[in-house]
Amino acid sequence: QARESDGTNRLTIGPAEKVSRQPTGVVDPANRLLVAANGKAYVLDEQSLRVERRITPPAGVYSAALSPDGRQCATWSLNSSAVEVWSADNGRHLVHLDAGNAVGLCFSPDGRWLVTGSSEEYLFWDRSSWQRQHSVPRGMAGGTHGKIAFTPDGKVIALSVGRGDVALFETTTFAPLATFEAPERSAVSGIAFSPVAAEMAVSTQGAEIRRWNIAAIRRFQDIVEKAVF
Repeated sequence: QARESDGTNRLTIGPAEKVSRQPTGVVDPANRLLVAANGKAYVLDEQSLRVERRITPPAGVYSAALSPDGRQCATWSLNSSAVEVWSADNGRHLVHLDAGNAVGLCFSPDGRWLVTGSSEEYLFWDRSSWQRQHSVPRGMAGGTHGKIAFTPDGKVIALSVGRGDVALFETTTFAPLATFEAPERSAVSGIAFSPVAAEMAVSTQGAEIRRWNIAAIRRFQDIVEKAVF
């Protein structure tokens, strides 16, 4: 900063320096994030938040999911009768899956499954062949959206069923494990597990969050199974 002869101050800023959020080196695809907004799916680098890829289906994006390895993106367009799978590396379309009204989309943590959820059923798609391998009916769901969550180890999946209930299934044999019934019939809007799956949180469209102590329930089941009557 300098003072001019007329008494005014002169502030010089510079020289200009280029600032870039472009990461150095090769970006690990496993460090990608996915954001669905404005009818598009954006694949971002987790550290720099730089947009690496834009997935733009002609009918737009209503819901989307990214595979755990960061290589594939699944999208569903509003009122569409199918789910589309894309390469997150180059944006190339990979496969068309016949899964109508599939608002719910979720990849399993081990990357084996893509699960799609409609108001009628959940479908399990094997990523090695993209063949449908299993289905779970939702019962009397009343047209509500299917919500999906895996435990962090991927051994258990939680699915919203009926009018506010959540059912747990084992992911190797698809054997049912438990059903958590809602005290009040309000559609499920989200499901999440704690890092070690000791607890499960369920949010509802009635602005309610239910927390279930999974670890305590498991201990109780072990006691019952070992009891001698």
